[in-house]
Order: sequence, then structure tokens, then C-alpha cells
Amino acid sequence: MQWGTHVNLQNAGTDQAEWAYAIIESRDGGYISSGFGARSSGSVGPVLIKLDPNGEVVWQKEYDPIGNGKYGVLSDLSNPFNESTTLEVQVNEDLHSPELRIIDYTGKIVFRKLLHVGFNSLEISSEQLSSGIYFYSLFNEDKNIQTERMVRF
Repeated sequence: MQWGTHVNLQNAGTDQAEWAYAIIESRDGGYISSGFGARSSGSVGPVLIKLDPNGEVVWQKEYDPIGNGKYGVLSDLSNPFNESTTLEVQVNEDLHSPELRIIDYTGKIVFRKLLHVGFNSLEISSEQLSSGIYFYSLFNEDKNIQTERMVRF
């Protein structure tokens, strides 16, 4: 597995989907996977999964780093990017006016988009941004909730 790639794991009998960003072999011949999980309830967050040598789930721990699932999680599928990148935002129902903003290094807002509750996927092309470092932020009612960095070559 290369850095930045992910594997989609589907757990039979559950309402969850996990994306593994790192998988390591454990001493017992099984695997430990860390990644990101999105559930039908709207909550999202980091997930740690232990698999046996046959790939069956032994245990799973879900973490909520964003305060009981009250808002969303930002992810950038190709960072840095040259031609285009896809920003994914999971917005939970507690937000009243969620907005994604892309801000350049000077603090100028160069892109803004109102979001809806649930999963949002936005493709950002190289035509929209010149080369440089940008910050993309999830805002609610003009309050910054989460910010991540991205680079455009």
C-alpha cells in the first residue's frame, strides 16, 4: 500500500463503511488497520480494527475526535494535487449553515460553498486555484470548526 492510498472495507452485517489508510501485520498473523469510518447515523471518525489471519473482525474501536459527532470531517483525496482534487465533507445534522471555504496563504477566501447535511463531495480543479498552499475549512454560522491544509502544484 502506498502513502495516500486507501482500501474500502465493508463489514458484513453492519451499517458501517471503513477506509483503511494503514494496515500492519500483527504478531499472531492477523492485521491491525487504522482509518476512517462513516456510519449511517451520520457520525464519522477514526477507526482502529483488529483482523484475524482470515480477515475476520476480532475487535473494532471507534473514536470521535470532533465532539460527539456534532459536525463533520474534512478529507482531501489527493494532496498535494496538480490537475484536480476531491474534498469530502461529512456534515452532521446539528449544523445549521455549514459552509466549506478555501483560503489562500494571505487569508483571502478564494472559494466558498454551502453544504448540506450528509456526505458532500466537491471536485476542485487546477483552473480554480493557482499553485500554492491553501487551507480548507468547515464553518458553521461563521465559526471555524475544522481546518486542513492542501497544496496545489
